[in-house]
Amino acid sequence: ERLNKMFPEIRWISVSRERPLRAALKFFYFRRQKLLKKSRGCSLVPLSLESFDEKSRDNSTSKVLEKTIEHALNEIRRIDLEFKGVKFNDVFFEKIQHNLVPLILSYYTDSGSLKKILNSFNIKLCISPVSRSTPLLAAELCREGKVSSVAISHGTVKVPENEAEGIEYSHIGETLLLSNQFDYITLQTPSEEKFCNHFNRKNTIKTGTLIFSKLDTEKKAQFK
Repeated sequence: ERLNKMFPEIRWISVSRERPLRAALKFFYFRRQKLLKKSRGCSLVPLSLESFDEKSRDNSTSKVLEKTIEHALNEIRRIDLEFKGVKFNDVFFEKIQHNLVPLILSYYTDSGSLKKILNSFNIKLCISPVSRSTPLLAAELCREGKVSSVAISHGTVKVPENEAEGIEYSHIGETLLLSNQFDYITLQTPSEEKFCNHFNRKNTIKTGTLIFSKLDTEKKAQFK
C-alpha cells in the first residue's frame, strides 16, 4: 500500500542521509503536531535513504556489479601510467579502489532506496539544487517513471570569456544549469539566463530568485 494513502497530509518529502532513528523521530513529531492540530498547511517530512534500503537486493545484482568493477580494476592495473620517469599506477589504483568503488556501490544502494520511495508515495515533482550524486539518480528515476523534475541551481555562473573557460564551465554546468537529466532548469538571475543562452540550453523557466542566503554582515566585515 502506498504510504501517501496512510498519511495523506504529507505534501513534501525531503530525502536525506540522516540515520533512520533520527528521521523517524522527526516523522513522529510531525505526526504528533498534526494530531494535535498544531501544524497547518503543506508539511515537509524528512525520509532517510537508509530506512528504504533493501538488503536482499544486494545478493544478486550487487555481486555482478562488484565483479564488473573488479574486472575493470584488473584492466586498469595493466595500464602503464608514467610521466618523466615517475609511475602513478599505485596512486590511481588506490584512489579508485578505496574511494571510487565504494562510491559506485553506494549509488547502487541509493538507487534502490529512491526507487522504493518513488513507489511508496505518489510523487508528482522532484526538486533539487544540484544534478550530481544522489539527486542525479533521483532525476534519472523520475524520468523513467514519468515524474516531472526541476533543478534550481544553488551556484553562481557567468558566460565564459575564452575557450579554456568554456570547457571548464561546461563541465561544471553539467552538475547545475546544463543538466540533461532534469526536465526543467530555473533561471533565477540574468547571468544564469545569459549562461544558458550561451550553451544553447532550451528547457529553462524564468522564475526570479528562489534560493536566498542569510548573511552574517558582522562576521563578513571581520574578513575585510
